[in-house]
Amino acid sequence: MPASLLQSQLDTLEDLSEDEPGVIVESTGGQEAVLREVLKALNLHGERSAT
Repeated sequence: MPASLLQSQLDTLEDLSEDEPGVIVESTGGQEAVLREVLKALNLHGERSAT
């Protein structure tokens, strides 16, 4: 996707309705901080299973 389309994609985002499952995670900070917040919000620990 061309970077020039990013703003139009962000402009069309809608808040979740009360009947829609989901989480809201701030995207400020570094990638690791955002990933920790996503994993926390999804109740995951980010641990890899041994295979």
